[in-house]
Amino acid sequence: MAIPVTFSEYPVGAALGPVRLDITAEMAERFAAAVGSDGSWYAGLSPFGGRIAPYTAVEQVMLITLGDTYRVSDAPGGSVQYRLDIAYHRPPLVGTSVEIRGHTLEKTERPGRYQSSFAFEVVDAAHGALLFDGSVAQAHLLGGGGGSRPKGEARKPETRQEEPGEPYEALEPMNFTLTLEMMRLYAAWPELARFGRSLENQHTSAEEAARLGRPGVIAMGAHLVAYLEEYMLRRFGEEWLTGSRLQVTFVGMVLEGDEVTIEGRLRSSGPQDANVTVDLTCRTGRGSVAVVGSASLSRSRSTGDR
Repeated sequence: MAIPVTFSEYPVGAALGPVRLDITAEMAERFAAAVGSDGSWYAGLSPFGGRIAPYTAVEQVMLITLGDTYRVSDAPGGSVQYRLDIAYHRPPLVGTSVEIRGHTLEKTERPGRYQSSFAFEVVDAAHGALLFDGSVAQAHLLGGGGGSRPKGEARKPETRQEEPGEPYEALEPMNFTLTLEMMRLYAAWPELARFGRSLENQHTSAEEAARLGRPGVIAMGAHLVAYLEEYMLRRFGEEWLTGSRLQVTFVGMVLEGDEVTIEGRLRSSGPQDANVTVDLTCRTGRGSVAVVGSASLSRSRSTGDR
């Protein structure tokens, strides 16, 4: 249950959670299907001692629970996440339970919006092992309508330009069409109702999207993150799932029916470099950029597509 507060009352340093979540086979299947993944580790044994679920199955619950603990009552435009920083340590195993917890970090006031951030961590509830952690930045909008990007926030995506002579490799892009069926797989998972989430929302319903002034049914930012995770998994496999990091900023919207392309540019000092960074861009066939960011990981051997 969200706690209504004015922004002046929004507490800094307050505990968030804990939230308990059981990792089921249905979760693994549903959230893998929501990004068109054919990863065998979501359907059977993995190098991690059993069947795993995608990180995103837990990330979505984290965002709608911790992120909505305090609802800013003097921000009638609602709240959106606009930046996400995640460090991945070990994927959740099917048949286990996880605990999601965190705390608020800071708050600032900007023209047309308030901003706040919070830290989170997800641990194996039985053993206390850290699965993933990070931070989220949110905007609480003072006006209605609008889209998924706070007004004035990075209208031109800040893509990184390579330095002269810096080696990089353009990775094979990943293309997909974001259908309403895929959006409903992700954002209308029935279990979300237990956490106070309406399954008929701007990510699943044309009527709800129109009521909020959106130009169409829009993708959840977390759904786009799930595609970025799948993109990295296809390229780096097991190495992506442990000891990696993803940092993204949401700069635009993806609508139902959009043709979407994820592009990656791998930066490395050479073929034997153990640490690599991939600059990421998620863009639509309409010519707009929805997400920019980077992923980093350590690799112990040569990598290739699964």
